[in-house]
Amino acid sequence: MERVSAPPQTPCVRRMLLLTLFCIFCIVCFSFPAFTQVAATRAFNGYSYSNVFGVMASSQFPIAAGWNSVSDYVQYEGRVAQAELLANIGPKAGAAAGIVIASPSTSNPNYFYSWTRDAALVFNTVVDSYTRTGNDSNDYADAQEKLQQVPNPSGNESTGGLGEPKFNVDLSAYVHSWGRPQRDGPALRAIDPHFLHELAIGPFQSIHTQISSGPSFNAISNTLPTAGIRLGRFTFIFMMLQCLISLFIALIFWEEISSSSFWTTAVQHKALLGNTDAADTFSSQADNALCFLQSLASIHTFDPAAGCDSLTFQPCSDKALSNLKVYVDSFKDIYAINEGLAENQAKAVGRYKEDVYMGGNPWYLATFAVAEQLYRSLSVWDTQNSLEITPISLSFFHQFFYGNLTSEIRAYADDFISMNARYTPENGSLAEQYSKDDGEPCSARDLTWSYASALTAFEARQGILPSSWGAQGLEILEKNTVYGENVFIVGSIDQLGDWEPEKATKLDPQDYPIWTVQMRVPASTSFNYKYIVQDGAGDITWENDPNRQIISPAEGLIVERSDSWQG
Repeated sequence: MERVSAPPQTPCVRRMLLLTLFCIFCIVCFSFPAFTQVAATRAFNGYSYSNVFGVMASSQFPIAAGWNSVSDYVQYEGRVAQAELLANIGPKAGAAAGIVIASPSTSNPNYFYSWTRDAALVFNTVVDSYTRTGNDSNDYADAQEKLQQVPNPSGNESTGGLGEPKFNVDLSAYVHSWGRPQRDGPALRAIDPHFLHELAIGPFQSIHTQISSGPSFNAISNTLPTAGIRLGRFTFIFMMLQCLISLFIALIFWEEISSSSFWTTAVQHKALLGNTDAADTFSSQADNALCFLQSLASIHTFDPAAGCDSLTFQPCSDKALSNLKVYVDSFKDIYAINEGLAENQAKAVGRYKEDVYMGGNPWYLATFAVAEQLYRSLSVWDTQNSLEITPISLSFFHQFFYGNLTSEIRAYADDFISMNARYTPENGSLAEQYSKDDGEPCSARDLTWSYASALTAFEARQGILPSSWGAQGLEILEKNTVYGENVFIVGSIDQLGDWEPEKATKLDPQDYPIWTVQMRVPASTSFNYKYIVQDGAGDITWENDPNRQIISPAEGLIVERSDSWQG
């Protein structure tokens, strides 16, 4: 997304907070291995499912492999994708019950593992919509509940282990070198509607009070009310939410660099607001995430009730559409299969134009995602019976003829489906990528995420809308801080001054309105801390109670804590 920053001396805060503080506790970084390449396909396994997709506009592209139209492809590929996705879950895939494998591929590359991100996206967006029984979802919930308790190289359930990106398919830890931690997993698992609906829990606030005063969640979990709920499953969701509110720096979406990530922060914000009761408890942390999100710049934050809101980067917002235009255009001249295509024709797209992984090719899931964003935008415009063109989004709309704007955009969305259809084998199998030179499928075969992205794009094409998660009506209030103040952090360990203000560590205002500090703290240690403000005369003001608490992760990991002044 386009990067957005607050005006000078104007921090993002809500509820009349005095200032925004951003504290990073650094311990150590990490490394991860590279990959190799293979091309493979798998025959359609004969599963039969009813078609749930509608018929829309035709595409500019010819359809390969015998499909006569986009609708023909959607109808056939929808059935294949449903069957192959389900075939990659549990014992039928050679995995433990409820485990989603990334791919059956076991070499060059070996994707026969379960990534928490991929598995959560599959169950968040697909399985509950396309199955008529709850067996797979129940097994998935049970498997994730078990995985949160598996010690792994990122730590245990209270010291960073929830950020572990992948596990073996038998529910054991993957102990080899990898890019870890990855912080979108806890948020995506907490979003899962299956968990939230199954829990049927009451208000969180009384439980939150107990947690705030205790040394750790595990220490007080046995005191929680258990009537009508599964305590283990409740613990799973609540620990996911507790984890994600304090961890922002980690491996980004594509597992290649450690950074603050738009994607991760966006799904964290959605998770914190996605359940009414949880939103009451974690409202201030959700505010912090939303504020931080504005300094970064997805279809996975879509909320049809929010219209084209730019604050939460809805698909039809001017920022999202402008970003989409730049993103798609970036692939026009680097893929041979895109040569000669007009500006308003779809292009095969990949992760980013500088990508070199497996040769840097188009991805099925990325190309489907573009179509999904366009279909979601059309649904909102249809509901609103209007659309707005701003200077930010003008370059996107300039591709189309004004008189037939929505029809042109719908055909454009279909073109992205057609692009994938041209390079889909006749049996409907979807690998991770297809060659930028000739469109031959390559990398891991039968990628679960490719099938999931196909299904969500087809659902968006039909105009099926998800329920709202609370993005409507959010706002960021602004308030200036006092010039000349200095902000310090002080706490209960030596590195934080043992609560002595004169030994407190000063934060850096270089990125004002965000104050930052990087420091080393002991690994796997629980400690408390607060912020203090010193004015020009040397007078000190402590922020209000309660003390903040954090448990540092295992050695070698990075923790980022984002806080707002308690005043």
